[in-house]
Amino acid sequence: MSADNYYLIRKHPDGGFVAVMGFMSNEQTPEIDPQKAYRKFDTPDDAIWWADNEYSEYGVSVHPECNEYPSEVRLAAVNTVALELFEAWSKAEPNHGVTKHPASYMASFADMARHIIDKGMVNVEWVAK
Repeated sequence: MSADNYYLIRKHPDGGFVAVMGFMSNEQTPEIDPQKAYRKFDTPDDAIWWADNEYSEYGVSVHPECNEYPSEVRLAAVNTVALELFEAWSKAEPNHGVTKHPASYMASFADMARHIIDKGMVNVEWVAK
């Protein structure tokens, strides 16, 4: 296993969701190998939970095919929620390194935003406006 690995949650052609390993050194999106037996999950959240508990250098991402909203709507919602989370952090911790060097941490705020959106905790269409 390479140290630049990550998991990508994909829709399985036979139904359900799977965590497919990818590598940052390979620019191609990880595909589902029809010859490989994958552990299938009923929801993207179940697949994320499993993949989060496996080792990966670059964590877990969810392929846009797994989302019920068009990618541009979801992206706008993720950006809005991530910026709101960062703003709340900045107000609570104005002298913290995260606040002083936000570029190093924006991916983490985006990950948190995706989690909140995927859990259905926000109205995506309202937030994306």
